[in-house]
Amino acid sequence: MARLVLAFALLSLLCLPGLAQPAPAPADSTKPAEDSTEPAETAAPKPSKKDLAKQALSRATDAHQEALEHADGAIKKLKAFVHELDDHADAKTGAAGLEESAQKDVEKSAEDAENTFQSRLHTLAKSGSGGSSKEVAAAAKKANRAAKDVEHSSGDDKAKAMRKQRNHIQKATKEEAHTLAHEAREGARAAVKAAHTLERAERHAGVKEDIYESMFDRNEHIGEGMEDQAQNLQDEAKSELLAQSLRD
Repeated sequence: MARLVLAFALLSLLCLPGLAQPAPAPADSTKPAEDSTEPAETAAPKPSKKDLAKQALSRATDAHQEALEHADGAIKKLKAFVHELDDHADAKTGAAGLEESAQKDVEKSAEDAENTFQSRLHTLAKSGSGGSSKEVAAAAKKANRAAKDVEHSSGDDKAKAMRKQRNHIQKATKEEAHTLAHEAREGARAAVKAAHTLERAERHAGVKEDIYESMFDRNEHIGEGMEDQAQNLQDEAKSELLAQSLRD
């Protein structure tokens, strides 16, 4: 009986307000978990076809202008070269320089011949003082040949030296004319090629057909005209070089 009373007393205490402990609320499974990672950077938008076409047009325009300037510079160099070939005012100066150069070669040749002659005389003297008759004869022959070289060193040698100098100059001049003409022609062809590229870029960029066709015709005419001019200048250089060789 006492136990029954005690049990009822404990049950009454538990039912009193404020004494009962509320059960913990269940976790909300619908709540999204917090993301600890940083948000990804937004990718830059890709350029449109229109933007790409404009960029290509800008590059083609710059390349065509650069090709024109390069071709024009090469033609100017070739023209100046041909003008120098045809400048008869410098003919006397050039001849004087050629003669002076030839004279130096002759003087060097004469000096070498004189040194050889003196050496042969020295050998002859040594042979005569104690050598055999055969050695003396051989030394005398060499000394005589050296003496003749000295005699002729100031005669035909100068003319030969001048011809050698002239041939060297003409060869170098022909090579320079060929190189300049080649550069001018190639520059003109590159300008025409750049004009084709520019026309395509203008068409893709939406330029009106009548406009880009008209511009291409003009640019092609300029490039082909440069090529013709380069060829004419090369022909002029060849004619002048031939005339100079005939005058010489």
